[in-house]
Amino acid sequence: MQPRPPVQPNQMMPMNYQNQMQYYNNKAKIKPIDLLDWRTTVEVIRTYIGIMIVCALIHYVIELIYDTIREESTDEIALKIADLFEYLDSAFLVSAFIAITIKAISDTWGVMAYSRVVNEDAANKSL
Repeated sequence: MQPRPPVQPNQMMPMNYQNQMQYYNNKAKIKPIDLLDWRTTVEVIRTYIGIMIVCALIHYVIELIYDTIREESTDEIALKIADLFEYLDSAFLVSAFIAITIKAISDTWGVMAYSRVVNEDAANKSL
């Protein structure tokens, strides 16, 4: 078996781009889970627990108003208002779920980006 001939550099690709490609190919791959710092993750989780408590209180108040109107009144207009509160509660729950999900994704992304910057700065300073 004969050895392969050496690979010639691509003549169509500029030399500095080839050097960059070699640098990035040789660079250690960082997994996204490695960028999560446990302290910042716990901070983010604590804020979301607070947000969920506030959302639960708003849901409880809207349900309390709905139940009170339903029990206390038999007037057609009051029952329509109670139904509006029920729809308001459903819309609030759906929009809060969507907002919390989007914010959780963006906060996780932000924590990972911040951790990466801090890690790269620390690595550069140690060199």
